[in-house]
Amino acid sequence: MKKHATLILTVVSLWAAAQGDVTPGRAFLYSLFVPGAGQRANGEEVKSGIFLMTEIICFSGAMFFSNQHELSEKRFVSFADTHFYYAGSDPDRKSYTEMWEYLKDRVYAKSNLPYEKVGEYYELIGKLPELRQFWDDPAQQDLYYDMRQDSNGYYKTMNAFWGALIVNHLASAVDAFISAKSDGVTVRGGFGPDGSVGISVDVMLR
Repeated sequence: MKKHATLILTVVSLWAAAQGDVTPGRAFLYSLFVPGAGQRANGEEVKSGIFLMTEIICFSGAMFFSNQHELSEKRFVSFADTHFYYAGSDPDRKSYTEMWEYLKDRVYAKSNLPYEKVGEYYELIGKLPELRQFWDDPAQQDLYYDMRQDSNGYYKTMNAFWGALIVNHLASAVDAFISAKSDGVTVRGGFGPDGSVGISVDVMLR
């Protein structure tokens, strides 16, 4: 992944160099597309490397926790489908319809416990104490709840990395814009005949 990102950055930078002087607008767009590209075009190698490495870390983290979330979701769904009673002919256990009828007047309205095993179904069977009786072992509900919490944690962490990725793109673009715009700044200073100190700043905007 690092080699792939470096190749993209190099291609964008070479293309930018072929366009001549890098304007603030171009530098902004380069770094918005590939963080660090605008800095590379501006000749800021260190900054370019920092933004690129941040991009690699954020993208890798997002992919890793996305995969972990997907695996953990499959685990808790499989666990529920195996140990939570959904339908069958066992006379000692309630059918799903009976479970729904049992809950609708005591806890939730009809629409809050879907008939299909999707979405809120997998949430409610781990949260409602009234449903402990439908697990093979009541303690399995707590274990299942913890499994869902772990999955939610992976999901939140994944989103945090995606958010950081977006921020890195924007920060790199803004920094490249400012750097390109301030490229013509010259600062002069010295002592006057009377001993006073003078400082002048010349700015050439492109």
